[in-house]
Amino acid sequence: MATSSSRKRRAAIPPTFVHHHMTPIADLVGAPVDAPLATTIHRVTSDNRRVRTETVLVSPSSPVKRARLSHLARQEPLLPLPGDEPERYEIGSESDDAGPSSNPAGARQSQPALNLLQDKAMQDWAEKFRDKYLQAMLWRNGRGKQSELCASCGSGSQKAIYRCESCHGDRMVCAECCVQEHETNPTHFIEKWTGVYFMRISSRELGLRIQFGHLLGQTCPLPRTGRPDFVIIADNGIHEVGVDFCGCQNSDPNYIQLLKAGYYPATTSSPRTCATFSCLDRFHYLSLRAKTTAYDYYSTLESLTDGLGIKPPDRYSIFLRISRQYRHLKLLKRMGRGHDAYGVMGTGPGELALKCPACPRPGVNLPEGWEDARPEDQCLYIMFIAMDACFRLKRAGYFKRASRPWSWNGLGVHARMAPLSRISVDGDGPAGDEHLQRSGGSRPCKFQVLPRL
Repeated sequence: MATSSSRKRRAAIPPTFVHHHMTPIADLVGAPVDAPLATTIHRVTSDNRRVRTETVLVSPSSPVKRARLSHLARQEPLLPLPGDEPERYEIGSESDDAGPSSNPAGARQSQPALNLLQDKAMQDWAEKFRDKYLQAMLWRNGRGKQSELCASCGSGSQKAIYRCESCHGDRMVCAECCVQEHETNPTHFIEKWTGVYFMRISSRELGLRIQFGHLLGQTCPLPRTGRPDFVIIADNGIHEVGVDFCGCQNSDPNYIQLLKAGYYPATTSSPRTCATFSCLDRFHYLSLRAKTTAYDYYSTLESLTDGLGIKPPDRYSIFLRISRQYRHLKLLKRMGRGHDAYGVMGTGPGELALKCPACPRPGVNLPEGWEDARPEDQCLYIMFIAMDACFRLKRAGYFKRASRPWSWNGLGVHARMAPLSRISVDGDGPAGDEHLQRSGGSRPCKFQVLPRL
């Protein structure tokens, strides 16, 4: 009986509970300083079988108020921007107005705190103009306020359903006017209005044909029609175009007509692929400055041509050969080989290599009387030649010389292949002995430094 009565007495006592409520301070900032906090209270029923949750509002504590005040202080710019320039872009601010007299001697200057929201132009755009920008971009995807009829030809009966992506103004014209306007820009992409959206088409579908060998606007009386699958690799994509070459008497070959017009042909006999000089120049700059590979650059051109994944005609291997030839010709041009009476074949070994500006050269960067320098100063006029092995050159042996001919072959920093081919792998033989004598009588190694006065 005692046991049962004690059980009843314990059951009648209301259950006790402990409620722990933890919230990060970072989730509480951003509201007014005295804004209440929402919290929850869990109450257990008398039978200990259910929990009832109730949301209540409590006053913020002092740590929360201090965190909110600090957050609001960071939202305001610490220093006013001079002139309120909307294009000014600054992340932090430093005070440069205080002169040396404004700070007492020995006083410690306080550094301003970093203000991450001081880019006022970015903040205004995100809060006020983001939707307007989006609506303007969507407006460009339609016809806008363009007229239904072409206003360029003057006939007033042709429908204006074509526009250019690159030309200024996005003016819509008919097919005939579009062809006339793009005789000077044959590598622009044309869009055709289908009634619902714009569809990209090639200039060849409009009837545009590029005339080579004559001045702009002139038509050859005896044109030679180019290949039907002629492709131009431009800096904005890969284009399938129709071309005509000059067939007049004493006219230049087709590849010369392409070169004079600013297009680099892939072959000399009946070319069907060419690349614009601007495309090759851009790839040259990107490969040197941005370390862009030929594969990435060509893949970008394919995506610019058709972003849906439909591949244009594959000219990747041709682009590799063209870019290699173009860089070699640019170096020959800069070294003045085009003005030499003997041309490229008169180029001597190493004549295309740039001379090192740091290497000591008498009459160039050495003072007068450097030969009579004191023994302790002779180290300033010593040339150190480092021979470093390049193990990646072994890959050159995987290809046959007939299938991959050399365009430099001793004209630059590398030696000619004919003398080096007589050196065996282990360094034996007459040519190998000569190589060992030049290298100081030692076997080829990974790295070696040879001083020379």
